[in-house]
Amino acid sequence: MLKKVTKNEIKAIYELGTKYDSKFRNKYNLVAYLDSEIYVMNYIQEDKNIVGFIICTLIKKKAEVLLIYVDDRYRGRGYGKELLKSVEKGADEILLEVSKDNNIAYNLYKGAGYEAISIRPKYYNGVDALVMKKVLK
Repeated sequence: MLKKVTKNEIKAIYELGTKYDSKFRNKYNLVAYLDSEIYVMNYIQEDKNIVGFIICTLIKKKAEVLLIYVDDRYRGRGYGKELLKSVEKGADEILLEVSKDNNIAYNLYKGAGYEAISIRPKYYNGVDALVMKKVLK
């Protein structure tokens, strides 16, 4: 089930995010994001467990995905696409970045209709990042 993040889910989002990046708590101030008009945070819940989330900005119908993460144990169930669609509802276009060697994420984005528009050389610890875009309107 897809839901909007509230203060009640912050602890669980931090725990899940730490699986993705041990410094997740230091990089993302989720409490401040809740109070900001530009941030959108949604999560997927299965059997009362938060199994994935998306964090993005949305300014004048232009969205940028900052992070999308689905727990390894729950991948392949369409949750990533569902999280992306939750952002698409309020946007005319969406940008995101993906490491050139992250085939799982790249395939998710490509399958959801995103196209690579540029490269950021050595953006992720020496690995190029693909900038991808989807125009909705």
